[in-house]
Amino acid sequence: VPSDQLSATSSITLHLRAHLPDTILHRLREACDRRPGPHPVNFLIDDERGPRVIQSSYRIAFDDALAKELEAMLGPGTVKVG
Repeated sequence: VPSDQLSATSSITLHLRAHLPDTILHRLREACDRRPGPHPVNFLIDDERGPRVIQSSYRIAFDDALAKELEAMLGPGTVKVG
């Protein structure tokens, strides 16, 4: 996800599998806490009820390094801009 596609108000959507281990959720929270910034974070969650988007209270400073860190945690293709 190239960060040069970002506008000042772009949101970041993180696709989460329904049953992520607590360790991954904790690392995700730490990564977001470490990078406060202007971009709202949404979670796309797949569970037994189907996919749904949840708006979080996180706002992060998003760049290529953070995108790589998040995808390393969550899997390829799980981080989307917009």
